Amino acid sequence: MASGDNWVFDLSNLNLHRGDERSEIPLPSNALTGNTPGSTINRILLSLGGREWTLIDLTVGKKPLPRSETDGNALVSGMLSTSVREGESQATLEPSADAIAMLISFATCRDVAAFKCSRVSGDGKNIQPKLRSTKIHLYSEGGSPLINNSTPGELRSFLERAYPILQENPQWWLASLDIFVQARMNSFMEIRSALLNILLDRVSGFYPENRQGGEIDELDVTKLSEVAFKEKVTTLLTEVCPKWTLDFTEKMVVSYLANCNAKPSFAKGIQRVCGINNLPAPTGAFLSTRNKLLHEGTLSPKNGDAKAYMTQLDWLAARVLMRMLGYEGNYFHQFTGAMQNLKSELATT
Repeated sequence: MASGDNWVFDLSNLNLHRGDERSEIPLPSNALTGNTPGSTINRILLSLGGREWTLIDLTVGKKPLPRSETDGNALVSGMLSTSVREGESQATLEPSADAIAMLISFATCRDVAAFKCSRVSGDGKNIQPKLRSTKIHLYSEGGSPLINNSTPGELRSFLERAYPILQENPQWWLASLDIFVQARMNSFMEIRSALLNILLDRVSGFYPENRQGGEIDELDVTKLSEVAFKEKVTTLLTEVCPKWTLDFTEKMVVSYLANCNAKPSFAKGIQRVCGINNLPAPTGAFLSTRNKLLHEGTLSPKNGDAKAYMTQLDWLAARVLMRMLGYEGNYFHQFTGAMQNLKSELATT
């Protein structure tokens, strides 16, 4: 049973392209006589986890927020609220608010955080305000949004589809989406590309199909562990390296081959993920760029075009995550500047 009060989470760094519902914006004090209040769209009603939520962007129709405040506190740019149910506490709702904030962060490519929670009575009084420990970015920080609600209802559709999927494995999803958001917000190609490759590694390991071997056809793993076999290999390799030892054979031949057959390579794993999600798979040559990047910090794709590599990598990670979260609607391609439809793309792949 609802008490008539609301849980209200103050949000930092929220900046919606537009909402779904109109909200009156009062006239400024110096408005000319006869003018009427402007009307804008700044809120979205959501049905998530068996309860109703209201998301409001407090910046719509107002002057842009400054880069930061003089007192160093987070800027309140939005609110997320839901009715209080009998017997529940702030702690009960905090994981849900964090999950919603992370999904909004992914969609808008801004690090939205629910940094304060209050219980607000029907007459507007804050009963239990509580500041929460969470990372806060400057309001001006953010990337280009994936799902910018250019058509009202797109963001709501994404959130309502993605929320139950996230709740099936919240720890994995919160970390994975956070990596994508941090990559989008970073201006260095090497760092951005490294984060996206780490993310794709996580995505590859998420699928059971990529936790099994068989990448080297008919490799007899039991034969690898036999002492006689390892001694034979060691003897053979001493012909090209007199100091070769049985220990080298164990580490550099036996363990390496066994590991190769325990799980697919990065390239094969990602290609399999794309196949599962009905997305065109990138080439092995494209995916192999990660090796030198992660081991040496050098971004050197085979065609020499680092920017094109980063663009394609970002596009790949974004589309894979949207598909995994059940979204097939419109999304904004950051690098081409085009609005695209994921469902129509899937139908032609």
